[in-house]
Amino acid sequence: MNGYTCIKALVLGGVGYTAGSNIPAEAVLPGRVRALIKQGYISPATDEPAPVPAPEGHTEAIAELQEQIARLHAEAEAVQAELQQVISERDELKGRLESPEEHTDPVKLIIPLARDGGVLDVPAAPESVVTFVQNLQLTAEESTKAIETMTDDTALILIHALDGRKTVKAAAQARAAALETSNEAVPGSEEGQGQGDT
Repeated sequence: MNGYTCIKALVLGGVGYTAGSNIPAEAVLPGRVRALIKQGYISPATDEPAPVPAPEGHTEAIAELQEQIARLHAEAEAVQAELQQVISERDELKGRLESPEEHTDPVKLIIPLARDGGVLDVPAAPESVVTFVQNLQLTAEESTKAIETMTDDTALILIHALDGRKTVKAAAQARAAALETSNEAVPGSEEGQGQGDT
């Protein structure tokens, strides 16, 4: 035997050895060799490590493990691609939420108006409804003056159809006709175009 290799620092016969140093065979008492090896202080020294033969039957297990590793890599790449897509969609949505004017569609309220025994659905923007309601709260004279400067054709349709005051109805109808000929109207909807005489 060539001696031993020190694994943990120890003192033998008054001589200190550190991990990795060579210990001569005669420095270790024969009765202590087995105990020191078992406790992990020394190991038998060899000139070169003996090759470890591949155990029989492990070749299949190794091939199976390699196959599982390859499959896990493919799954991880698929999950990574999906995650990147989710992150991209999240970033796009976040950007759209930060600039509300790019993604907010104008809200239209559908107001059913009875006409000629049927019902005419008038899509109205909230602003048109607000203008109509504000106009309802005015006196007939104030309402007529306000109508003279209106450019919202949908509000004019609502006023003409729903306001019971004859002078206000007439003013709304006249203003709608004037807007139609001068093309100044702010359209409330396609169906609302040209409906000033409802």
